[in-house]
Amino acid sequence: MQLAYKFFEENNFPHKKIGKLIVAVEPEEVPRVEALYERALKNNCKDIKLIDGSQIKEHSAYCKGLKAIWSPHTGIVDWGEFARALAKDFEERGGVVYVNYPLKNVSQSSNPKFPIQLHSDSQNVSLAALALVYFLPWVPCLTQLLSLLFSFGRN
Repeated sequence: MQLAYKFFEENNFPHKKIGKLIVAVEPEEVPRVEALYERALKNNCKDIKLIDGSQIKEHSAYCKGLKAIWSPHTGIVDWGEFARALAKDFEERGGVVYVNYPLKNVSQSSNPKFPIQLHSDSQNVSLAALALVYFLPWVPCLTQLLSLLFSFGRN
């Protein structure tokens, strides 16, 4: 999140850092909130706290609950607009963003400079990438992509 907030500030990108409460309001929800808190700690979420019901009002006057996670660094942003801004920034630095690419398959290229090859019915694209972002409905090729990406680290 620090990098996102840095980008927001440097680019005058609209956002509001307000924090978030994740509240257990029923007794059976308490173990789930506690487990989520433990997972957040393992993921190095910054400055989160597990608070009891009496402390919830310090963050939200009208909220009631038994236990909650307080995450002070969460905020509001138009994530779609943020993604478009990142894509624009990437393209201005010489990157290429493929939108609506009809991806059918992924394979390893024979060119070491561009080790990943994307296949569609009409064209093949070779690229060098640290990350590929692709959204559903591409689930059938996901396992193949992951095994291909992890194999690069072993070569």
